[in-house]
Amino acid sequence: GGRKRQPPPPQKQPRATRNDGGPASANSTGGVPVDPKQKRENRKMGKRAKQLESMEKKAQAEDGFFRQCQREAATAQQNKQPNGKQKDREMELFGKQGAQGINFA
Repeated sequence: GGRKRQPPPPQKQPRATRNDGGPASANSTGGVPVDPKQKRENRKMGKRAKQLESMEKKAQAEDGFFRQCQREAATAQQNKQPNGKQKDREMELFGKQGAQGINFA
């Protein structure tokens, strides 16, 4: 025969997919194909876990702030002047005025 033999066509490389065993992520399955619905559920669970973690941090911060306010209020209550001294102070401030009001004219 007068025909030349042609070399075989080059082998195509398989296309890379999300689950090709590349960089590991929280939802990586190690190269095992996953149903698209399962991928979506995995993403949703990851987002929900992140949201719950954020909510827990916020709750702890609010609880800490509330307890700090309680401590400050308790300290202020302890440092408050006895009732007799407060009355004396009020008399000192407002005793000179008497029964008449302030004349704004």
